[in-house]
Amino acid sequence: MSTRTVEVSKFAELRAKTDRQLVRLVNLQLERGLRLAYDQAKRAEAEKLYREACSLLSKVYHLTQRERLCLEASLAKLREALGQGATRNDTQVRRAGA
Repeated sequence: MSTRTVEVSKFAELRAKTDRQLVRLVNLQLERGLRLAYDQAKRAEAEKLYREACSLLSKVYHLTQRERLCLEASLAKLREALGQGATRNDTQVRRAGA
């Protein structure tokens, strides 16, 4: 195996690991955001978590269809809990993950 092939392979492994970690982080943020969305005193924090989750999710390169559907459903639940319609960030997430 050439040095270039090994480097590309290691990069792909690192990218896959980073994607898995980002997906876990996004899930945690969405779960926390859902818990906070119904508490008026913590609503701003829930909105911030939503925005951060959208931003992080747009950085994930490889999602299975199931992962994408689950994350989009969680985003929709939080968006609904916050009383928001579809946003520009949601469209960007779908395009980046497609």
